[in-house]
Amino acid sequence: ANDTDLGTDDTFLAFCDRHTIYEINDSALLYLEEKENRIVEIHFSVLRGQKCEVLKDLLEIRNELFKKGVQIIYGAVLKANRPLRRICEQAGMYWNGLQRVQERDGKRPFVFQCYAIDRRDLSVAPSPISLLNLGN
Repeated sequence: ANDTDLGTDDTFLAFCDRHTIYEINDSALLYLEEKENRIVEIHFSVLRGQKCEVLKDLLEIRNELFKKGVQIIYGAVLKANRPLRRICEQAGMYWNGLQRVQERDGKRPFVFQCYAIDRRDLSVAPSPISLLNLGN
């Protein structure tokens, strides 16, 4: 069974064993799965119209994962889902150029883009005062 086929208790329990699940403000679910050492895949589902309300919580979860030693967070986002792509970008993720096409019988294919953030990409800019004092 795949991750979206949760029809049986055994399948659902196996899914829960592989994922850390966060519920955010009764409007979003976040599934995290450690893929390799310090690399985490994210699956995010949010109710329509609630994306702005969950950004603060997503940033807190992201920062907590980095504090725990996670190096890279990534996930596949439907190219057509502009609101979710924007939320990923607001959380510091970027499209890394990878995409996957999922064909569908008689329908337009789904195009998924890989969004990722590497802990090393988050840098703290020096304060303006320290920049002014560089020459002294």
